[in-house]
Amino acid sequence: MNWHMIISVLIIVVLKTVGVTLFLLYFSQIFGSSTEIIIPTRNYGTVCPPSWQNFHQTSCFFLSTSESTWNNSRDDCAKRGSTLAIVNTPGKLVRTSEMRYLQDKADAENYFIGLRYQPAMKKWHWINKSVFNGNVTNKEQNFNCVTIGLSRTFDAASCDVPYRWICEMILK
Repeated sequence: MNWHMIISVLIIVVLKTVGVTLFLLYFSQIFGSSTEIIIPTRNYGTVCPPSWQNFHQTSCFFLSTSESTWNNSRDDCAKRGSTLAIVNTPGKLVRTSEMRYLQDKADAENYFIGLRYQPAMKKWHWINKSVFNGNVTNKEQNFNCVTIGLSRTFDAASCDVPYRWICEMILK
């Protein structure tokens, strides 16, 4: 048996192992690490930021894991370059496939969306100022904000009670 050959192979294996280990340890330093990197989703190459979910190549949704008031939720979405979710468009009824998608994602939690009651106008409006064309449950309790989730409906809620929230970013 050729000991020189065995020792040479062992040295090569050790060097490769050390090299791969160092590469993996310093990977983020080599390529930089940023929380703002946009990565393609599985849906036809559309891009959403990390931790956002893609919907039909038209929107990205962020579902919070913490709770906050409606105003703080709106502000958080703005910081993310988005708005609280709008589940219908001006002049059209609720987009049922989008609503179903968000309700499935919300599961047993309630999430604020971008819908508020405007007492002066006595109407529900989306944060983009379009009029809401649907029904809100619990509106007789004088709540001015809306959540979706557990009940599978638009539920009036107090704007000052903390809930989770859904941000929406429209893809262009």
